[in-house]
Amino acid sequence: MNEVYSIVYVCPETVLRLIEPLKRLAENNGIALFAIDEVHCVSKWGHDFRPDYRRLSVLRENFSAAPIRSLRSDIPLMALTATATLLVREDIRKSLLMSNETKLILTSFFRPNLRFSVST
Repeated sequence: MNEVYSIVYVCPETVLRLIEPLKRLAENNGIALFAIDEVHCVSKWGHDFRPDYRRLSVLRENFSAAPIRSLRSDIPLMALTATATLLVREDIRKSLLMSNETKLILTSFFRPNLRFSVST
């Protein structure tokens, strides 16, 4: 991983395989943020269908200032979903080892730019 990347988009299984190269990248301040899209899958699929979703807590365990001393602070973790209920959000927070003080931003499901139509 000697190249410069703006974004690396991988599935949970690949994250787990790349932990050591990602640590080396982090040691050189090469990671600004971890973003988990469709994070509701941690709760919905992580219990049985795709258990590696639940193992994404490795991002918290391995990419904080404690294990990587060259970091000034923990690498931020952003978790994104549009479909998580209160129970699912709490399961996600616990599964990803996010603190109780984690900032939660909720917006409306209404998207004026999206339209659905049914024709027969």
